Amino acid sequence: MQDRSDIVGEMTSAVDEAAVFFKSHIAAPTANGTWGPHEAIAHLLYWHKFALDVVRAGMHDVGPSRPPGTQDEINAIAPREQRSMSTEELVERLIETNRDLSAAYSQLPDPNVKVMIRGNGEIASAMQTLVNFTIHIRRHIAELG
Repeated sequence: MQDRSDIVGEMTSAVDEAAVFFKSHIAAPTANGTWGPHEAIAHLLYWHKFALDVVRAGMHDVGPSRPPGTQDEINAIAPREQRSMSTEELVERLIETNRDLSAAYSQLPDPNVKVMIRGNGEIASAMQTLVNFTIHIRRHIAELG
């Protein structure tokens, strides 16, 4: 089992990689109907904020939460909600949110507290959520890279 600091370190490394990637690909062209860097970073920020909310709820043993919509609904909402922000602003918000998420996770009494109900019905712990989000970030970088 990974140690908390390893999980936070890996997630922070992924966010740092995303910051470098998205700052260097701001004007990347996109095909009609596909996501570019701005849409992808908005999407990642949306999910990172959701992770922060569920981990904070885990501190109070509220029980696991479902995302507020289907994957397709959230994928449509996230970029639309952030369209007025520049890619640079979204990157900075992702970094800030990651700091808050890392701090909240580090303060959890039990990193195995169940915090999220995934789309497939699986209930994920705070630890699993952070590991999954690290993979998620890197997957989007690879898809756009």
